[in-house]
Amino acid sequence: MMDAFGRFEFDPRGSGLDGGEVWANLQAPLVEFSASDPEGFVAELAEVVVPVSGWAVYGGSRTVLSLTGPMPGHPGYEAMLAASVRFLRNIGVPMARLNAYEHACWQRLGGADERPES
Repeated sequence: MMDAFGRFEFDPRGSGLDGGEVWANLQAPLVEFSASDPEGFVAELAEVVVPVSGWAVYGGSRTVLSLTGPMPGHPGYEAMLAASVRFLRNIGVPMARLNAYEHACWQRLGGADERPES
């Protein structure tokens, strides 16, 4: 689920997925848990997606933003965000494609901003 959601969030048109189906199949099934126990939801999601990394961890971090909003200081959220940013930067995603949370995380991790070529 998180891999597919990550790919959709990064490139909705290129993912081949319909937005309505994405909500119905990849987000709506998680609403009850995320609303009833946001802390537990984020912790359990992180346990699953951080070891997998890649699009799954990116999808997990974006699912948290979608369903609970950012949770700064939550160990699971921070782990997903850090793994997600590392993944994106490792595959060459430019800084301009990172959202504000991802950009701030990248800077906390010691990542350098890109400099224009001269």
